[in-house]
Amino acid sequence: DADYWYRNLRQPVLFQPAINHLSSNGYTTFIETSPHPTLTPSIQETNPDTTTIHTLRNEQDDTHAFLTALGHAHTHGHPITWHTLIPAATTIPLPTYPFQHTRYWLSDKAVTGAQDAVQLGLVPTPHPFVPATTTLAETGATILTGHISPAQHGWLADHAVNGTPLLPGTALVDIALHAGDHTNHTTLDELIIHTPITLTHPTTIQLT
Repeated sequence: DADYWYRNLRQPVLFQPAINHLSSNGYTTFIETSPHPTLTPSIQETNPDTTTIHTLRNEQDDTHAFLTALGHAHTHGHPITWHTLIPAATTIPLPTYPFQHTRYWLSDKAVTGAQDAVQLGLVPTPHPFVPATTTLAETGATILTGHISPAQHGWLADHAVNGTPLLPGTALVDIALHAGDHTNHTTLDELIIHTPITLTHPTTIQLT
């Protein structure tokens, strides 16, 4: 009524001086507990360095708004007694050791015995299946040789027919192209597999 507004003009609440006084005495967070933020903008304008939080807002879910306000206070270093609002939940501790990784790509580390090949008069190659090559003195033919073992190349067991692991045709293509790189024949016109190579036991490969 008129008396209310008269008192409001004659007896101001001194809002700005109160905020400045509180800020100068170390108060940096202001929480407005009201149905809608009306003082929050004025506090921010009075001292932009303060943290202002409003609890509720018109046309917004009350629980969502209140939890957001609690989260805002929590992220600014204020302790929140969450258990009074949210029931206790079972937590699972994260492992304290680094996550263990398994590498499935072939790499140079997969080629073993390279130094042994040199000692035997062979030339090492970076291919995991045929890691050594030599040229026959009598005919000049190039031979690539290697050893495939289910124990050494365990991932090959995933390629199986009726339970029998077989060397994939793509592996034969790759070996053939690798041989072509050493003999200046870089194109593979056709591949015919007469007998599949089973991997139930260690197998020696020779490619001429």
